[in-house]
Amino acid sequence: MKIAIIGAMDIEIKQISKLIDNPQISEVGKTTFISGQHKNVELVVAKCDPGKVNAAICTQTLILKFEPNQIINIGVAGGSENMQIGDVAVATGLVQHDVDTSLVGDPVGLISGINIIELPASKIIADDLVKATKQSGICAYRSIFATGDQFVKREKINLIKNQFNADIVDMEGAAIAQACYKADIEFGAIRVVSDNGNAEVEYHKFKYKAADECEKIIEHYLNLIK
Repeated sequence: MKIAIIGAMDIEIKQISKLIDNPQISEVGKTTFISGQHKNVELVVAKCDPGKVNAAICTQTLILKFEPNQIINIGVAGGSENMQIGDVAVATGLVQHDVDTSLVGDPVGLISGINIIELPASKIIADDLVKATKQSGICAYRSIFATGDQFVKREKINLIKNQFNADIVDMEGAAIAQACYKADIEFGAIRVVSDNGNAEVEYHKFKYKAADECEKIIEHYLNLIK
């Protein structure tokens, strides 16, 4: 089994990289990949940088170079008013809230070419991520993730929730999910809620704790792999 973990920030990837025995460094263009073993699992870790284009480029490069069985996206996100800072959400599906070709008659969020709104997340991966989160002593929620190239304030988070029934708003998840969907790679995602629409204050305070939580969850997740 070969599993790839993608995060947007250095701190997230540094934490996950500690799980790799005898790590090997590979560089493709401006993206660095860290690979090796964690017990009986082959593990690849990469930092994609924030945003949908960065995330998609990193994911496609990773797929072509390493051919993983699964890709899991970790990180922090904004949460709706239903979520508290520190809550962990596991993706049940992902949408791109900033895709809008409704002027030509499409539903808001429809992704051209594949012609779907909600990108799939693997139920098997999601179930195991929920188990791993609970083993870390953290309550896990299941949610649709809504991805767009912006930090959003509370008012827009509420609009996105009403439009897509999404409690999590991030900047990478659905882009990675789209690349996995087109490549037939199993995909999962977790987010630790770092803010509720007040990112300029809350995000910087919480990102280090969130990275620690992601590392614990992924370690427990890898231990579930047979």
